[in-house]
Amino acid sequence: MRTSLKNCKRIVIKVGTSTLMYPNGNINLRTIEKLAMVLSDLSNEGKDVVLVSSGAIGVGCHKLQLATRPTTIPEQQAIAAVGQSELMHIYSKFFGEYGHTVGQVLLTRDVIDYPVSRKNVINTFNKLLENEIVPIVNENDTVAIEEIEHLTKFGDNDRLSAIVAEVIQADLLIMLSDIDGFYDSNPNENPDSTMFTEINQITPELQALAGGKGSEFGTGGMLSKLAAAEIVLKNGGKMVLTNGNNPGTIFDIMNGDPVGTLFATKDLVKGGNETMTELILKGKQAKAAALVLAQAKTKAKNEALQSLAVSLVANTITILEANEKDLATASDNGVRDAMLDRLRLTPERIVDIAEGVKQVVALADPIGEVVHMWKNEAELTIGKQRVPLGVIGIIYESRPNVTVDAAVLCFKTGNATILRGGSEAFHSNLALVRVIRDSLASSGFPADAVQIVEDTSRDTAQQLMKLNAYLDVLIPRGSARLIQAVLENATVPVIETGTGNCHVYIDSEAQQEMATKIIVNAKASRPSVCNAAETLLIHEAIARDFLPTIASRLRAENVEIRGDEEVASIVSDVIPATELDWETEYADYILAIKVVPNADAAIAHINKYGTKHSEAIVTDNYFTSQKFLQQVDAAAVYVNASTRFTDGFEFGFGAEIGISTQKLHARGPMGLNELTSTKYIIYGEGQIRE
Repeated sequence: MRTSLKNCKRIVIKVGTSTLMYPNGNINLRTIEKLAMVLSDLSNEGKDVVLVSSGAIGVGCHKLQLATRPTTIPEQQAIAAVGQSELMHIYSKFFGEYGHTVGQVLLTRDVIDYPVSRKNVINTFNKLLENEIVPIVNENDTVAIEEIEHLTKFGDNDRLSAIVAEVIQADLLIMLSDIDGFYDSNPNENPDSTMFTEINQITPELQALAGGKGSEFGTGGMLSKLAAAEIVLKNGGKMVLTNGNNPGTIFDIMNGDPVGTLFATKDLVKGGNETMTELILKGKQAKAAALVLAQAKTKAKNEALQSLAVSLVANTITILEANEKDLATASDNGVRDAMLDRLRLTPERIVDIAEGVKQVVALADPIGEVVHMWKNEAELTIGKQRVPLGVIGIIYESRPNVTVDAAVLCFKTGNATILRGGSEAFHSNLALVRVIRDSLASSGFPADAVQIVEDTSRDTAQQLMKLNAYLDVLIPRGSARLIQAVLENATVPVIETGTGNCHVYIDSEAQQEMATKIIVNAKASRPSVCNAAETLLIHEAIARDFLPTIASRLRAENVEIRGDEEVASIVSDVIPATELDWETEYADYILAIKVVPNADAAIAHINKYGTKHSEAIVTDNYFTSQKFLQQVDAAAVYVNASTRFTDGFEFGFGAEIGISTQKLHARGPMGLNELTSTKYIIYGEGQIRE
């Protein structure tokens, strides 16, 4: 469980008065400066950092040179006003020394409870974090006296920090206190006391151990910390309670070191596998979200998607910054240019992704549609109605646009999604999912409708393949190796989206210019995508006339040509093709070319080596085209058009979840209808079966 803390992206740190103040009432400037340094460094690393800070009354007492905390509410409110101003001045000074700006966020419980103001709070946090401004949060003691009186709702900043973590969907809450963790007895009084390293559930026994006393200038004791932990656990989060004397221990926590007490739910998984526990938690959250989505009205879903389209464009800079990290890593690792293009996002591509979201909005919602209705002999009215699949797991590689396409299509069809992208697009996918989750939450939908597995290891992928209790279907998108691994290991039902070893066959009755344009487009427009052509088959009757021009145009696009002996006799400098070339999806600027005696030979070659994805014939002969259409076994078969059109956007689906190459449930580009199942609805008038 501890190792997963390394991947936490959004972190709330709560610092108590006992950490900010010396026992004599003076301000602990050394600790505050260290805290500013640590949080600034986490922000520089790309983490979203929020600080919930107590200390307004303590700092106010110091500023006004008061030896003890006043007892009346008006006095405490006045001192809090003075102290909060002074505290923000101190934070601004120290964070500024490390190149970071801070922003003050003062909250009251009614602001969190009221939906409109809650949405405004979320938007404020998101914008501050997008601009790398560190939000510093406290309860507004001058107008809300709950914390001062210890009565209701927030009650103290321990609970406030847990609620902030919930509202902004933080991955982790780190609570800095004056004690190393949670003990079975008071360590200041009992030297033999034992610290809990991990707590999975808040029990009455633990509450009995906690007591309730805070520090002289603060309000939160151990009981309030358990209350905060209970909020965190209820929302499926993680919290670490540790000593705040050395803020550098935050680095140790983020490194997965056994510091303090970790509060985190832990399902009873056989073998105690921590990664599987994380997946089960995500599965439970997805199941709960799917129940909400299944009942959602089309209008509400469309409005949420419209907002998401706007948010994607509005967050272009943040998304591109994350994408640059992935591109830099890929470049350092020697990834070839075609695959870099597959990974690359640009402002134009983000606009295209947002346009895809809008297209989905414009599409008819299939959920609730009765596709057929009839009466049987018993006069029962029987209907077949489209319903969501439930929770869809998607394992994919490289292309970060898949993150949005998958989430949007699943959302529109009332399905929750658990995404597991590849390590090569890790930062891009995290940034996109953060935008999606924040946007959905702002629109009143559960953020857990879209989740991402941050551990990109093979072990985690294999465990996701076996998450039968929570996943209704698993869809892989990526290399042949990935898809084969899913087919071999998954116990969850799989929709196979095959690799794209696609062919173009140029018949003897083809127009040369048309054929040349089609093959150049099919190969060179985006060679890394699955609908790009990998093999050109050409009729022997026109090979000598066509191939020199085709080869020249392909080489102008930097395409490497591999050919059989006949091709090598026509075109110079051709790399000899082997059996492996006919089987390979290059996803690169490489094309294999083979001369065939007729259409029958071309069809036989395609059915032997193709992956049932997309195949094309170029011909003016109607009968030859019809033979090709009928005999080629593929999800999409073209006559006189490029294979590059096999795409949900081009087919009018808005976006696609993948291109299915299997024959059960779905085939070809998978749009909205392919992400639904059906159930039978039956109306009777008291009939019983005799």
